[in-house]
Amino acid sequence: MIRIDDLKKLGFAESHELVENENAALRFRQCAGVAFEAAASVYAWTVSHPDKQSGTVQVLYVGKAGRGIDARLRQHEGGFTHSCTGRSNAALLRSVLRGDARVSVFVRRSDTVELFGATVSLYAAEEDALCRVLKPSFNRADFPDA
Repeated sequence: MIRIDDLKKLGFAESHELVENENAALRFRQCAGVAFEAAASVYAWTVSHPDKQSGTVQVLYVGKAGRGIDARLRQHEGGFTHSCTGRSNAALLRSVLRGDARVSVFVRRSDTVELFGATVSLYAAEEDALCRVLKPSFNRADFPDA
């Protein structure tokens, strides 16, 4: 569990909520009044339960979005029906959504550095670091020590 305030201190903002539509398809609905540019970023799927400690979330998944969060979430939506891993994630998410749970997406624009005269996004390194720190329950990749 992590406090939402701590996610915000890391530069995250809530961008989307996961909903199941009338056709039982999982969709990421953009939060009202929130827009993110198509920039390299990292994101976290989180779950909150109204009956649990208020202001905290459990991190389910951490990922990177090289072309922006909207494009990446559309890829996940397609995968929920068209890929083995996506269908597995959809089943896990549906099990989490039972009851009063709420699944949200928090995103932050990734930092950049100058390397060899080129500006490079750190989104892959940030994903790795966040997986080590937040220990998301859905990520399958092994993140070995550096």
